[in-house]
Amino acid sequence: MYESSIPEPRPVPHIESKTFIKKLKLRIKKKVRMRQYLTRKSYTDCLEEICELAGFDSRHSYSTVLKALEQQSKSLCIDEDRMRCLSEEKLIPNASYFLVRGKLGLEVHLNNDSESCMAVHGVRTDNRFWPDELRIHDDSQRAAKPVDCPPESLAKLRLAGEKQIHIINYETDLESWLDGWSGIAFLEENLVRKNIKLAIWLSLEVPTRPTFIL
Repeated sequence: MYESSIPEPRPVPHIESKTFIKKLKLRIKKKVRMRQYLTRKSYTDCLEEICELAGFDSRHSYSTVLKALEQQSKSLCIDEDRMRCLSEEKLIPNASYFLVRGKLGLEVHLNNDSESCMAVHGVRTDNRFWPDELRIHDDSQRAAKPVDCPPESLAKLRLAGEKQIHIINYETDLESWLDGWSGIAFLEENLVRKNIKLAIWLSLEVPTRPTFIL
């Protein structure tokens, strides 16, 4: 008699990281080709120069970072908490949410050994990476505010074809979204206000009203 086994959940492609890696490769490749055309140097020499200009120690470090990013992307595809926030987590009735779309940025921390590095990409709390529609140019107003009707907004997004929408109700999930999930998310208002980085960045009033020196 065979023991019944519970099938493992199907991986959910992490579209944000796949797109990020593809664009990074394309950007480096275009710059290398242009430098090769202008200098008539070999592709390898130009790749080395462009990688250093892009902030990497060498082309080998760049290659190591790509491998780390691709491994991170594979891990996110089977992240159970991420899959839960995409398919199982529900909006809390009568709760307020911020609707945001985080984009990925790249920070590379190289150790003394240039062959060993850690690649981290996550949501950037910076105007260049935050959706323009969430920014209010009038400084007298808040930079963002909760959506009027979260269930209606969620239904509209799904009707428009958006399949990967995170529902964030817990602090640990918010940290994971900031650290690398990115993408579209409904962030429960109290979580956002408790996160000092997000609260300051979005020009929100935090509960304790602390004073910060930036």
